Amino acid sequence: MQHTFRVNTENLNQEFIKNIQLIFGKKEILINVTDLENDKIIDQREIYKKSLEIRERFKNMKIDPNLDLSSMANDVNL
Repeated sequence: MQHTFRVNTENLNQEFIKNIQLIFGKKEILINVTDLENDKIIDQREIYKKSLEIRERFKNMKIDPNLDLSSMANDVNL
């Protein structure tokens, strides 16, 4: 099960923790905190330009077609 909460740090209190406990029960959970102040709106054209630059930079790179990228990502996201 996964839930996303968007809260201001000033609103973090014991009741917030109790709500998480009610949702997840007596389980081990992972809490990931991200600073949203540094998030900016992403311009799709800029992403496209950067992807073209990356493709050009690695155009001579050969990748095994049997490479399981999902498995590699799972190993990184432990």
